[in-house]
Amino acid sequence: MERIKIDIFNYESFRKYIKDYYEVNNRADPKFSYAFLADKGGFDNRVLVYRIVENKIKRISAEHCIMLSKAFNHTPREAEYFGYLFELDQIKSEEKRSAIGKKMRAIIDGQNVKIRMIKKDKDHEAFYAELYHSVIRALIEIVHPFKEEYERLCGMSLLPVTEMQARASVELLERIGFIEQDADGIYKIITEGNIKTSREYSQKYKDDLNVKYMEAAKELIRHHSPATRKIFKSKVIGISEPTYREICRMTDEFQNKIDVLVQNEKATDRVYFYQFIFIPLTKSNAAERPSRYADDDFN
Repeated sequence: MERIKIDIFNYESFRKYIKDYYEVNNRADPKFSYAFLADKGGFDNRVLVYRIVENKIKRISAEHCIMLSKAFNHTPREAEYFGYLFELDQIKSEEKRSAIGKKMRAIIDGQNVKIRMIKKDKDHEAFYAELYHSVIRALIEIVHPFKEEYERLCGMSLLPVTEMQARASVELLERIGFIEQDADGIYKIITEGNIKTSREYSQKYKDDLNVKYMEAAKELIRHHSPATRKIFKSKVIGISEPTYREICRMTDEFQNKIDVLVQNEKATDRVYFYQFIFIPLTKSNAAERPSRYADDDFN
């Protein structure tokens, strides 16, 4: 069913947003009903969805908020903002409401970050298949002006790259529209600094890439010791589901800040690899709960 999107970031009221979302989509297609939302969100009680949307119930559980967000098919960032709208609706403390308001404004500010969503096709999959393609893309602006100086490109990379591979990489980057060559033969980056995979890429595909990139990082750690400080921090922690969700939220917030820094960078002089890993080491001791922080992006 085709959805009509309304901009959640223009809302400060949880109740008004869900009412407007429902009415706009129900008018466009009567099949978009309370029963439809209940099925999509995993509600056992369809009447409960009606009561929530029609503002006939005051107290709503956090679990039902997450289920409703799932039914609305929110992106991770929309889901996070939706969660804050929900908290504002349920919390009376002015101090807590003020803190939540700051988090909401941070998300809105993050919306201004320009990100290229990468479609799934043979050439773009080839780009992700080798980490050095991303390195060469970034080096194009460091080796400036770059006029097919493949030996210099290879010499700057700590990853093993041959001149032949570098040449093929530049051709690939040009073909998929990441860089272009002007009349003087000088290459420049023409995409946003931040790129992410689209929803066309399966989670397994992204997991496999993460593992492959970790292997590349392992080799760099073993064989290279650059003077620039490297950050390695590992910690095994026992936490609850709410604390897990809060760490995920804080990670998303920090990632937004990194995206802003990358977008506004004016003096690039080196290429870095940043990877954050946060995975369970044990099975859960509590009932399985859906999370509004399931991220569909790969960085």
